Amino acid sequence: MKPWILLGVVVSMLMLVRSAGAEEPCSKLAGGSQRDQCVHQELFKADATLNQVYKTLMDSFAKDPSMTAKLKSAERAWIKWRDAYCQKISAKEQCLLHTTFIRVTALQNKTPGFLEAPPLFSAVRPLVCTKKKMDMVDTCGKADFEPTPVDLNHDGVMEWIYLGNGHFCGASMNCSFSLVQYNANRWRLILESGVRAVWPLQSSHQGYRNLLSSAHDTACETALTPYEWAGDRYKDGKEILCNFCEAEKGKQLSPLCHKELGTPIFNTEDLP
Repeated sequence: MKPWILLGVVVSMLMLVRSAGAEEPCSKLAGGSQRDQCVHQELFKADATLNQVYKTLMDSFAKDPSMTAKLKSAERAWIKWRDAYCQKISAKEQCLLHTTFIRVTALQNKTPGFLEAPPLFSAVRPLVCTKKKMDMVDTCGKADFEPTPVDLNHDGVMEWIYLGNGHFCGASMNCSFSLVQYNANRWRLILESGVRAVWPLQSSHQGYRNLLSSAHDTACETALTPYEWAGDRYKDGKEILCNFCEAEKGKQLSPLCHKELGTPIFNTEDLP
């Protein structure tokens, strides 16, 4: 897959993935040279902090070789993922600062899954390569998905979006979308759909941000689906059909069809 994540998506993610009780450096500054300078300086500090936090954690596991091995492996995997992920983003230093800030918080708090960030694909493959998907495609592997971290309940623990590409996208650019969460020492699937875009809404339910997805039905129709947290996963609500051809003839559409939703977490229209 070619790079497709845009600056707007990074900004949207910055709003979503702040840890509870912590505020990301430079987050209150507007764009421009002032923010760029702040990001550059804070990235230097963040790297130093990450190294110190990592060393402290390694020292605390000194009597447990299995834990030091797991942490070392996880940190190497995380650095490899971070560098590859941020290389695709136009605001590279902002991305590096953002992901490093989240990693420092995760290590400091030993948040659930801190040894699984990013998740090994082998751990989530049964969740994203479901039988339903495998009945439609020949292969389902790491290269078929673009992982993106979000924090939908502001607990400092990342949920991970796996957006399918290539043969996981239809002719109308509705692509396979899986949302996984690490909970009780295991990964679980909390939302699965076929969509073009997903937005985080300002409203929430049981501490989780509500979501809204769009899917392209026909040349005239777009289907909007709201999602609300239902205790252990997201539950879809009543679908809203937006027929813009009928709207041109005077038919009233739901206000949500015309609402400015801001930057989506992702949009398959940005795919090459």
